Amino acid sequence: MSHIPRPASPRKPTTGTLSNRNPSSLGRTVAASTPTRKPNPFGNSPRATPSTIRNVRSRANLSEKTDTEITEDTHSSSHLSVRDAIARKRAEAKKAQASRAAGDAEDAVWNGGRGSPDKPAEQDDGMDLKRWNVVETIDRARLTGSLNISSRLLHSIPQYLFESHLGIVPEPLKNAPPEEHTARSGSGKTISSWQAQDLSVLKARDNSILEIQPEIALFGSLKLLDLHNNKLTSLPDCITDLVYLTNLDLSQNLLTSLPRNLASLPMLAALSVSHNRLPSISFDLEVTSTPRSHQDSFFTQVVPRATVPFPQLAILDAAHNLLTGESMKDAPFPKALTKVDLSGNQLGNARELFQRLAQLHELRTMLLQSCGFDLQTFASPVVTLDSQKPFPRLELLDMMDSGITPEQIKPFLSDLAYSCDVNEERKPGDIQVILHQQVKKEQWEIDIERRISRKQSVRNLASSNKETTVTIPAPPPALKESWELEAEQGLLTEGGRRRARAIAAQQNKEEAAQAHVHSVPSEPELSPKPTTASSRSPSPNRVPSLSAHYTQSTLTLQLPSSNPRPKAHARAFSLVANLEPSGSKEDLLVPNPTLPLSLISQQSFARTLRVLTLSNRRVDPSFMLPESTENVLPALDELNMDGCALNDSVVISQDGLSGTRSEPLLQIIARLFPSLSTLNLSYNLLTTLNGADALIIPDWDKRRKGLKVFRLQGNRLADIEALEAVAEGWKDEKKVDGWRLEELDLRENEIAKLPPTLGLLPLDVLLVEGNLFRVPGRRVWEREGMYQLLILWPKL
Repeated sequence: MSHIPRPASPRKPTTGTLSNRNPSSLGRTVAASTPTRKPNPFGNSPRATPSTIRNVRSRANLSEKTDTEITEDTHSSSHLSVRDAIARKRAEAKKAQASRAAGDAEDAVWNGGRGSPDKPAEQDDGMDLKRWNVVETIDRARLTGSLNISSRLLHSIPQYLFESHLGIVPEPLKNAPPEEHTARSGSGKTISSWQAQDLSVLKARDNSILEIQPEIALFGSLKLLDLHNNKLTSLPDCITDLVYLTNLDLSQNLLTSLPRNLASLPMLAALSVSHNRLPSISFDLEVTSTPRSHQDSFFTQVVPRATVPFPQLAILDAAHNLLTGESMKDAPFPKALTKVDLSGNQLGNARELFQRLAQLHELRTMLLQSCGFDLQTFASPVVTLDSQKPFPRLELLDMMDSGITPEQIKPFLSDLAYSCDVNEERKPGDIQVILHQQVKKEQWEIDIERRISRKQSVRNLASSNKETTVTIPAPPPALKESWELEAEQGLLTEGGRRRARAIAAQQNKEEAAQAHVHSVPSEPELSPKPTTASSRSPSPNRVPSLSAHYTQSTLTLQLPSSNPRPKAHARAFSLVANLEPSGSKEDLLVPNPTLPLSLISQQSFARTLRVLTLSNRRVDPSFMLPESTENVLPALDELNMDGCALNDSVVISQDGLSGTRSEPLLQIIARLFPSLSTLNLSYNLLTTLNGADALIIPDWDKRRKGLKVFRLQGNRLADIEALEAVAEGWKDEKKVDGWRLEELDLRENEIAKLPPTLGLLPLDVLLVEGNLFRVPGRRVWEREGMYQLLILWPKL
């Protein structure tokens, strides 16, 4: 059974108009006048009545319509369904939203791109790139110190930049057209003075800038200035006041000259003036007797300038200009240049230009593509004015598409090692010369070509003389690894190593006995004795050589590390120390003590040894000293004895003396090696630093330089009173002028208290994490600096 709605009731609305009612209580009145109906048991919606439609329309548009409009809409919508009424209201809402958006767009057009005066500017004005407008970008640059206004179709740098950052109004430009809309109120954001940063980066590339305001020189902290791809014909001379400028890009403009005294920029490292119209580049310095000053300043502002042309310039890009070899022959190129690019210039006869470039000791790359050289340039070898080697550090000389052949450039580089083939392996110190386009081959391609050429040569030889037997050269023998060599010598087992040590000891004993017999004159024997091989060729007592552990390039001696004896069973039948499995035959000749100084001092390189590494030599933590301990290793600069299980005192055995004795570790090191500057005693068993003053503090009477790096990580240090005593020397005045302790490593120890006077040490790096102390906090000793330890400690 279906529910058939009854016809609408002809009842008239209740008496009274809507204008006489309270708008706040209108909703409650209408809701109360709606008759209450019971829910339909069949699930159909209740039928729509004119009163229901009136209630929906009045609640939707009561705040936007007048009383007359509401009454008219009520009578007109009495014939609409609920769905049609809601759809109509949605259409009206969308229309109102579209009209508001059109009004905002119109306000943005007439207000310089900043939106309506009573509304803040919105981001990007609806663009998909989400890029801020120029005013908002300039305001944000006050917080970051970096401004990027590239690709903005600008004819000049915006005037608002000077107004917001410097508080000045620049003078109008002559060549650039005036700005149509000048924003003076900004984006509505207030920035405190402590939040603002000086402008250090200014990127204005890919615009149509015709002229630069002279007030650009007032940005004294500017480091990067990028004016690439504009329409500049000149630059103001005051741009040389940007003394902190390090990168200047003026490429792809219309420049015919550079500012005067541009070479006086003291910190400029990269200069790009490519794709301009420069006939020459001036490296002259203009000496001014009066410093530059501003008219509105009370004090005279002196601008620091360089005394030599471009003292820090490393990269010079002057490609595609109007330069010639004649205009650049007298140019005093900066001495710090590492890369020079003069491609695309018709240099012609550049003989004198090459002579000046050959004197640069730091030059590594020269790009001279499509330069149109004369053949007279390369007729004879290049000669420098100071008779030194030309191009001492040159690595790449690119003269591609310049019309030069390898035969023509051969006389020019006759005194230098060079290669014209990019596929040829370049040796250190050779110059890679590129004269034409070449394809860089990979290593597998080069190997295949060599193999094919070798087979072709064998076939040609066989075809020319069929009777001659052609022998193909055998491949070189394969290099054996260390374990294969040890297997051939029988050193992989403990028994084989023990036999090798016994044989070596026996040979040394026999040679020592033969040397003693020949050194003592004996009476002539009456009866001849049988001759042996050893008696026929007597040899002096040979000292085991440590050349296998010595590196000549770094003057470093690194003795092999050793492991403690393994306990395979309860009773040990052998007292021989077990070396590492990777040890070689030369390792067996090194004595077990941690410091075999008696053996090291007899080597040929002992007088020039600078680095001695004795890491993890803990089988026998003792020292073997020669008879005379004075000036044993005079040039030793670094000593590494980490992981050697050394205590506060060390056992010493000395040649010529019987028995052993014990001495403090730090004192014996200070006495043996007065030239030490780096000492590494990490991961040992030290509990105190007694005698550290004799090791750390320089003493010129005893030729002691003093330590600069002292590493004590992973020991058992509980206090550092010795370092506190060392720091007391600097309480009133400096003890040694010009000396500093660069690094002090006290990590992973048991230090319970860090003395305040430690801040008096002339120290650069202090590492104390992993200890037991809690005061001072980490912020003090890690961030505030060493001197702050003494200042902030009493306040904690």
